[in-house]
Amino acid sequence: MADLEVLLEISSTRSFACALWFPGWFGHGKNPDAAVERLLAYRSRYAPIAKRAKAALPSDSSLVIVEKQVGNGTTQFGAPGQISSLEEDVPLTVMRRMRALHVSCREEFDLVVASAPVELRKGPRGGGRDTAKVVEHVLDVEKMYATRLRKETWPEAYYLRRSGYHFTDHAWEIQDRSTP
Repeated sequence: MADLEVLLEISSTRSFACALWFPGWFGHGKNPDAAVERLLAYRSRYAPIAKRAKAALPSDSSLVIVEKQVGNGTTQFGAPGQISSLEEDVPLTVMRRMRALHVSCREEFDLVVASAPVELRKGPRGGGRDTAKVVEHVLDVEKMYATRLRKETWPEAYYLRRSGYHFTDHAWEIQDRSTP
């Protein structure tokens, strides 16, 4: 895949731009342009994940919006929540790469957690979970995601994208909140 194929999910309060075939590489913002801008800005954060999985990243200049979807309550809450029809019948070679990238997303999360402080910097209003609570949340949600995959309510490609997003989103949150 030479193009950076991006799925946009747009709601009234938040948009997501997800690199469709690169689990864990996403951007979010108040509108689609901001989401795409953040997706591109996160390239450097995602690069070690891709490198560990031995997956070459397409160039930013090859970005193609392959689908725009109306977001749902999950989108507004803060996670990509729409399954793409493109995720239904994915070639085996793409699935193998997506699986390797997903494993690398989990490894990235584990590496970040291993070096994180016990207490994370609080948010602007004084809230936020500490490292152990973030880990507990991610593992609990991963069980729910895996159940949806096992019961075939989610296609595997969507599971990999959504779960990969969740691992990287919280790994990057921990990194950002670990610094003073």
